[in-house]
Amino acid sequence: MQLERPLPAQPLRLLLALALAVLPPGLAAADFYEARAYFRQGKFQKAIEVIDQVASSPPELVLMKAECLEKLDRLPEALAVLR
Repeated sequence: MQLERPLPAQPLRLLLALALAVLPPGLAAADFYEARAYFRQGKFQKAIEVIDQVASSPPELVLMKAECLEKLDRLPEALAVLR
């Protein structure tokens, strides 16, 4: 089995720039990744707090918020978020 060589720094910077470019406008990468990290850790209330600080949440964060609310057994709120 042949191991792949790591990419040089320049292509890594380009990949990072492309990844950040696809984030919805007005959404700081830090907010998105922070909310996702809390979600993955099972800290659903903390994820909701981060999402609520974003001025206009893109669909990705709206869905994440609904999932957090569902995990916290707050189903009526989850449904309201999705409407």
